[in-house]
Amino acid sequence: ITSYAPFFAVGILAQQVVAKGRSPAALILLVAAFLLSCQTITFNQGWMQEHYGMAIPYPALLVANGFVFGIFAGALLIRSLVAPSKTVLMLGGLTYPLYLLHQYIGYLSLNALAPLIGKNVAFFVVLLAVLLASFLIWRFVETPLRKPLIRGLTSAIDHIASAGSAYARRNRPVART
Repeated sequence: ITSYAPFFAVGILAQQVVAKGRSPAALILLVAAFLLSCQTITFNQGWMQEHYGMAIPYPALLVANGFVFGIFAGALLIRSLVAPSKTVLMLGGLTYPLYLLHQYIGYLSLNALAPLIGKNVAFFVVLLAVLLASFLIWRFVETPLRKPLIRGLTSAIDHIASAGSAYARRNRPVART
């Protein structure tokens, strides 16, 4: 999991930028996350070599990493220029289910289909299937559950905070005079 830490950090940073706005500290953290990601992008090369007999070379990984960070930074910079339309919100909503589904289900499906229909056709079939599954999860699971889940979690956090405050008040040391 720590191999993905720079990417999770950028996601958290993006939320911070959206909530609080851009700052020099945010830019420094973005650059730090990018540099750290450049050091960690090779962690899967051994696994790929073992399972596929080849691995993506480091220069290609660097280009892809720069491209991904560029898209991410660009999205943050032009955020005020792109209205949050239903399409933009849907595309954003697809990212997490796509993240969850693509790796293991994608690899298993590719490995199963490639010998039957060829690797190129298998790639597009799996891509379309994972995108469709991501859409279905976003539309019929995440969207209907989002508001009730937020309400329930907010209520639970409020109760925990209230109980913690009450406990702290009851157990506060009494000052002696």
